Amino acid sequence: MKRIAVASAGYVGLSKAYNGVTALDLIPEEVSRLNNDLSPIADADIGDFLTNGELNFLAKLSKAEAYNDARRLIIMTFLAI
Repeated sequence: MKRIAVASAGYVGLSKAYNGVTALDLIPEEVSRLNNDLSPIADADIGDFLTNGELNFLAKLSKAEAYNDARRLIIMTFLAI
């Protein structure tokens, strides 16, 4: 299955977490939490979605693994004004 890759599994990146998504993050603890259907951030909606949603969602530490099967790449950025 071709997937969508999301660079960053922070608040904005997780808002794009739906079926067929692979998230890339650099923090091993957060990747582990996500792969165990636990939100790494305090957000009730994201936590509920990860726990109760029927997702085909993965989190990876490696760009090669995250982007390997990706058909699209979404890069989440932070803009401070």
